Amino acid sequence: MVIAFFGAPGPLELLILGCFCLGIFATIVVIALVVFLQGRDRDLEFRGEYYYELPGREAWEPPSKDDRMIATLCHLAAVCMFVVPLGNIFGPLLVWLLKRDQHPFIDDQGKESLNFQLTMVIATVVLVCTLVGILLVPVLIILNLVLIIMATLKANEGVAYRYPFSLRLVK
Repeated sequence: MVIAFFGAPGPLELLILGCFCLGIFATIVVIALVVFLQGRDRDLEFRGEYYYELPGREAWEPPSKDDRMIATLCHLAAVCMFVVPLGNIFGPLLVWLLKRDQHPFIDDQGKESLNFQLTMVIATVVLVCTLVGILLVPVLIILNLVLIIMATLKANEGVAYRYPFSLRLVK
């Protein structure tokens, strides 16, 4: 009855419908992957002034002011996305590669920042590949900025920050 009223769909309408369905499917797959990979435990536990890794590993001293500043820079370097294409990956990657051996806190926060930015790039690519998702990219960018600011403040306090959703691609 609908086809009789509107007429048979043309190739453009079928293409738009196919992209819409593909976008919904891709979004569901990405959400399922994030939920599945979120089940992994956090690496660190904060007790008083020391950070302890999970059982079977050694504790490490609290980070110095310089170590906290470099860990803060690991998160803040992701803002390079507004200056350089993929700067949100190359900024934290560069800081992490240069300073990861200085303190375990820097290594941990550098990996956390890099993993989150990789997750954001993957989510952006998936959303851009769909017509509906293009409308959500600005929301994703704002969410990214808010979480970068939160992580920067926590790392400056010396607290090991964990992003609420992040694929653990770099270990």
